[in-house]
Amino acid sequence: MASTTETQYPTLNEDLKVNVAIIGGGITGISSAYMLNKEGINTAIIEAERIFQGTTGHMTAKITSQHGPIVK
Repeated sequence: MASTTETQYPTLNEDLKVNVAIIGGGITGISSAYMLNKEGINTAIIEAERIFQGTTGHMTAKITSQHGPIVK
């Protein structure tokens, strides 16, 4: 369930000229685009769904170094 209203973006009908194209609008894609943009690098994020609504939107954001990898 989204907590914000859905934003509609126009369909991309022409080529974009960018230095970096990032596929995926999750935390990694958004963070990468932000950091690249701060360095003056022209960036585009390509996302099929809503931003932060895939894996990032359904995670608990738990980060720890107290145990080994548990992802299967």
